[in-house]
Amino acid sequence: MAFAQKLTHWICAVSALTLLLPAMAADKEAWKSRSIYQAMTDPLARTDGSKTHACNITAGLYCGGTWRGMIDRLDYIQDMGFDAVIVAPIVKKIEGCVSYGEAYHGYWVQDMYALNPHFGSPEDLLDLSKALHDRGIFLMMNTVINSMAYITNGTSPEGISTLPG
Repeated sequence: MAFAQKLTHWICAVSALTLLLPAMAADKEAWKSRSIYQAMTDPLARTDGSKTHACNITAGLYCGGTWRGMIDRLDYIQDMGFDAVIVAPIVKKIEGCVSYGEAYHGYWVQDMYALNPHFGSPEDLLDLSKALHDRGIFLMMNTVINSMAYITNGTSPEGISTLPG
């Protein structure tokens, strides 16, 4: 889809959401009393429920956590006393491994118009939202528009234009 068409779709979607926000979003007073758990989706919530298979976070690689797996961890989050969750950025990240690892943390955005397939499907994200709200837990979405990324070898960024001077 051409960029202009994507932008038009995005603007229409945001415009439509602004009409619903007053009815759907909690106001700042409602948030003031909340304890917010910052969930790093990948290491927290492996879909298979495993807590024992190797997940070496210092290696910087995906561990297999998903939004579906996060639904299975809601008792854990709620039992710690949290009543709001902020999830790792949900949009598509760069694929592959760079010198710092993979984009398991949710940053290094590549496509603002697509969800991170490592974390699940659009339906999985909607199911997570419903499961949280069914428990009275607020959901906060983390947006990282300032963390766009491009894979290079670090010394020769082919295809990237630089500003003169």
